[in-house]
Amino acid sequence: MEIEAIAHGTGVIVDAIDKGASFAIDLKVKAMARLLEDEKGIKARDKMARDIAKGVLKFFGYEYGLEIETESEIPPDNGFGEKEATAVATALSVLGVLA
Repeated sequence: MEIEAIAHGTGVIVDAIDKGASFAIDLKVKAMARLLEDEKGIKARDKMARDIAKGVLKFFGYEYGLEIETESEIPPDNGFGEKEATAVATALSVLGVLA
């Protein structure tokens, strides 16, 4: 089974009087999770995606093999929530294959 999930990045406006706002941007991260029938462990190029998938499996007590692929439109390290979107998309795709 294979599931794809998408999460959008965010922008934040911070103000000097301790009020701020955040908003979604039209850039996204796509994560695809695939169950590996006869294998254990997690195959992923992105360390954070691997750690998120490992945490989801551990939380539910599963020891399945997974392959995780992520693809980001959000430039890294620019404050648009690339890491957060990767974490959300990865967790959703892993939950999808477990459902």
